Amino acid sequence: DIDRLRVRYPLGYRSLAFKIGKEVGVDPYLMLAISRQESTYRPGLTSIAGAQGVMQLMPATAKWLVQKDPALPPDAHHRLNDPRSSLLLGAHYIKMMIEKYDGNLVYALAAYNGGPGNCDTWRKNFRGKTFSEFIEFIPFTETRNYVKRVLANYVTYHSIYPAAD
Repeated sequence: DIDRLRVRYPLGYRSLAFKIGKEVGVDPYLMLAISRQESTYRPGLTSIAGAQGVMQLMPATAKWLVQKDPALPPDAHHRLNDPRSSLLLGAHYIKMMIEKYDGNLVYALAAYNGGPGNCDTWRKNFRGKTFSEFIEFIPFTETRNYVKRVLANYVTYHSIYPAAD
């Protein structure tokens, strides 16, 4: 039932995600899929590892992004618990990962969660594997499950809501 799915897959921060997604060039449904998995849209959440905000960025990653990308507000990394800052930084980071991996969402999501250095190692170690096999060979259980869940979230958002503008 689509109404039940829409309760389980809300459009948390929809207007912000659509605005930022359009500005950055990232599908807002991907941002929502990541946010649902990372924090279930809770802006004040801090993980055991120290990741913060709706899109659960590590403070050091957020600071690095701000230093690397002049399009980002210079103090955005200080406001990870603000949904706008978190979505903006998360959008820039996932876009960077998508570009790094030539549009490959499996690798981009593995890098977003497990780190690009780890993803590069896994790609080298699992060369020739299908994407499904690659996911199953990811040695970090959290990252393996993360990639599967975000991809499922993403497909679900696209199937139950109209296409993103």
